[in-house]
Amino acid sequence: MTVLSFKQGTDPEVLRIGLSDGSLFSLRIIYLPSHLQDSTLFNPESELSESQEEALRFASRCFRAEKAALSLVSRAEQCCFGITRKLEQRGHSRECTAAVIGHLSGLGIIDDRRFAERLIRSRISGGDSPLKMANALCRRGIPQRQAWEAVRSSMDSDTEMELLTLFLKKKKLDIQDEAQSVKYRLKAEKFSKSVIDCYFEQK
Repeated sequence: MTVLSFKQGTDPEVLRIGLSDGSLFSLRIIYLPSHLQDSTLFNPESELSESQEEALRFASRCFRAEKAALSLVSRAEQCCFGITRKLEQRGHSRECTAAVIGHLSGLGIIDDRRFAERLIRSRISGGDSPLKMANALCRRGIPQRQAWEAVRSSMDSDTEMELLTLFLKKKKLDIQDEAQSVKYRLKAEKFSKSVIDCYFEQK
């Protein structure tokens, strides 16, 4: 296969390559194997092997997946698990999706920790317990340990006290009539012992 046209975009990492069979590829260099990332290999009249042509096709598919990923990110914060599922549902291959997620994660465009912290901040105002927040993160593909780290790091003692108060009000739990059972409930919902004890001491 012969290269008929070669053009770099406004982003020098993006190439547009036309082949003698009429194929036209737009791709990002990073999605090519390292030995093919020298753009001079694709000068017009260059002959491509079958493996080089397949590498171009793969990089082009990755670039399309990247555009889809960036469109999703522009609408809302994404985590790796969630955006992987969305891209595969849109017909992008697992291999392309993995390459794109790796690239965008390296740039900080997709960040599971940032995603977790933003979700937690939105859940605090709704009076969700620490357990419910961690479970919500796990359902979105955040590993359990990372989910709990995010929950704990997002709340100082004052914030957790405010959350505990809001949770009690939301669940209509009366600490005067059923103090011991309320304590058990709060512990089960993973409020910290120090904050629970402090709350009951104030009452």
